[in-house]
Amino acid sequence: MISTGSIAGREGGGIGAGMYAASKAWLHDIHRNWVKEFTKDGIRFNIVSPGTIDTAFHDDKSDDQKGNIANSIPMGRFGTIEEVAPTFAFFASHACSGYITGQILDVNGGQIAP
Repeated sequence: MISTGSIAGREGGGIGAGMYAASKAWLHDIHRNWVKEFTKDGIRFNIVSPGTIDTAFHDDKSDDQKGNIANSIPMGRFGTIEEVAPTFAFFASHACSGYITGQILDVNGGQIAP
């Protein structure tokens, strides 16, 4: 099982995104529970957790807002969906990740705060 998490699940989300962040934190946690319950059945549970990705979600933001967000990311830019998608392929491939379960793979350009 591969789920889509979010940087908000670890960082709490921005103003007004508390419920979204809480749902992603729940997802991150329930996967750890499922690992304990269902791995014996041959099911692996992993999460792809994107940071700020250049999607339609950000279309309503001004260029200044987008610039401020990009400047807060160590790589200096939003990620792209093309950079996130291969992470799902990695987790889906038993040859690449057959002994990986219970993990959250952050795809965020270094965005997570220390």
